[in-house]
Formats: sequence, C-alpha cells, structure tokens
Amino acid sequence: MGKISFLPPKKHLAITTLTMMCGSLLNRYALSRDGSSKIKFYTGIPDASDDQPRNAFWSAKLLTMSRDNIEVFSRRLRYRNKSFKSPDGKMQTFLVGDEKGIDVRLAIDVMRLAHQREYDVALIFSQDQDYSEVADEIR
Repeated sequence: MGKISFLPPKKHLAITTLTMMCGSLLNRYALSRDGSSKIKFYTGIPDASDDQPRNAFWSAKLLTMSRDNIEVFSRRLRYRNKSFKSPDGKMQTFLVGDEKGIDVRLAIDVMRLAHQREYDVALIFSQDQDYSEVADEIR
C-alpha cells in the first residue's frame, strides 16, 4: 500500500480576535517555530479615562503579546448608550464599548496578505461570521 503524506504549508498566518486564543496557545499548538509563521491579534481596548483598570490590563497584555512576536492591532473602544427593557418593564440604559474598525482592518489585512502571497494557510479565530465572506473571496 502507498503511503499518503501531506506537506505542511510553508507560510502560516493566524489571526484572532478571541482573547482565549492569544499568545502562547497559538505559538504552542498552531504555528511553526522557524519564523515562517505570523500571528496577528486584533482588539479594542478602553481608554484609560473611561476604564483605567481594563486599560491597564489590556495594555500589559498587548505588550506581552508583542514581545512574543505577535503583531497587535488595537483601537480605542467607542462608547454609546444602550437601552433595554428589564423583566419588570422598566427601561434600563448603560454604556457599551464597541469595537469600531477592527473587523474591517482584519479583513483588509487578510485580503492584502493573500494578494501578496504572504501565506499558504490563514486561520481566523473569531466569533464574527462575516469573515466567511473574506474566506470565500480568497478562494
């Protein structure tokens, strides 16, 4: 019987917007150590004037990731009021931080890098189903 073997791709690109998939987990399990792989992490972070503890947390986390050779792209969260009706019928309003432009930046980078043939395989870890259209376009 013949032996079937699959050659690993030469260049990998892993892109994530999920906090749980960042850093050492991707380094350890998904990517090679020969320098041919890239990891990009995209996120929104709160401004220090809006939420100092979370800003400090994310600033430290992104610094650690960049030291681990992960390319980091971040933007300030944009806050807006969001209202909903509680079970008791009262309207409740609170501030919600939205990531603006993160998804577009990620899609542009994936398309640009594909066009430049910078990777053989791209892995996108995200909860956003819109990236399936990017994958369809690249194919």
